[in-house]
Amino acid sequence: GGSQANFEHAITYACRAGASGFLAGRAVWWDALAAYPDTSAVLQALQRDAVPYLQRLQVLVAQQARPWRPGVSFDGVHAEGQVCRLRSDNA
Repeated sequence: GGSQANFEHAITYACRAGASGFLAGRAVWWDALAAYPDTSAVLQALQRDAVPYLQRLQVLVAQQARPWRPGVSFDGVHAEGQVCRLRSDNA
């Protein structure tokens, strides 16, 4: 729930620690709500500020995040019990 700069900073450190991506909320759209209740101005602010911000975050993650890969192959799994056995075999 912080500012865009603080959120971007947090993502940078998270990626360095092994994160594969991010989940964003208020840091993206909060500033645009300053124009509320003028919905046209809110939409313009989102287009002007939020979209480029998300694009910047996308580049950051593409450059620094660790690619996500499943830890277990689920090939041939057809029932929940089979997943539990895979987990215990790989422990």
